[in-house]
Amino acid sequence: IDHPSAQVFSYGRTGKSTRLFITNGTFQVLTERERKAVLTFQILSIRSKYGILNYWLGATMDLALRLSLGIERVFGLLFGWTPKLHGLLVSPWTWLLHRLMMSPRDFQRLDQATAEQVEAPEDLALALWKMESYAQTKPWSDPWVIAHMCMVSPLGRSHFHVQPPLKSRIKNLMGRYPF
Repeated sequence: IDHPSAQVFSYGRTGKSTRLFITNGTFQVLTERERKAVLTFQILSIRSKYGILNYWLGATMDLALRLSLGIERVFGLLFGWTPKLHGLLVSPWTWLLHRLMMSPRDFQRLDQATAEQVEAPEDLALALWKMESYAQTKPWSDPWVIAHMCMVSPLGRSHFHVQPPLKSRIKNLMGRYPF
């Protein structure tokens, strides 16, 4: 995907139709070992069927986003101005659906399984740290539909995130935070 943010995610209607998406920023920011750790994480995620869950949750979020944007348009027509309701309407639903279907522990389990598969857990920890930094400095505009799929949230700090806080993920991988 042609975007400067460093993100990687996968989704598909079935296990065989699952696709992996990588932004250009990932290749610019991560070293080869860090990319290997990120791809290992995604392969384990696909094997765990999270790609299928991501697809259906993404479809649900897309419908919610379209509905909230429609409400914004109607509000604009009736009152002459449009508040940004889509974030307020979609973000809590994203959080709720993911809490019911996917928890931060799932990310931590995938982190641990990845750490066991790669040369050093530091590679994944550094990749997560860099990806989070880029997500904050080179944001992805309106990523509501894919935010839950990404290894680190592309949303700003003021929104609900499915992913556990970066500090806890790195601490679980490395045994300490910061590096």
